[in-house]
Amino acid sequence: MNKMAWKTGSRAESQPWGSEVVWTALNILHGKLINIREGHRTSLKYHQIKDEIFFLLEGKVEIIHGRSKTLHDPEKHPFQRVILERGECMIIQAGSPYRIEALEETQMIEIGNRKSDQVIRLLDDYGRDLQDKTRDWTKYIRELE
Repeated sequence: MNKMAWKTGSRAESQPWGSEVVWTALNILHGKLINIREGHRTSLKYHQIKDEIFFLLEGKVEIIHGRSKTLHDPEKHPFQRVILERGECMIIQAGSPYRIEALEETQMIEIGNRKSDQVIRLLDDYGRDLQDKTRDWTKYIRELE
């Protein structure tokens, strides 16, 4: 087998909560440099096949996350809350719902597999389409407050 190395590009994408610079490698990996404005948050979402790891470069975030079982029984398997600070990581496996909120101006790196996996949105502050409307997910998030 003949292994090799090559240069690749990236693209900037604007998001309602901030911005991303996205790059891919080997058709099975992707990376993102994510900037989230203070007080803004991503969708409550999950991926069916993509695992992700987040590394916080700057700022402070609150991540609300569940297990795959949370999607089927959020009362028995409730959401949890974790604070991530500079230099800390969070791993999110496929099928696990999560939302990231910037408590400060935030910059983080995301590395994931399966770049083509479509996101399943449960809640969104910016009016984007929800793919799963089977429950009032707001109820289960409010229980954490």
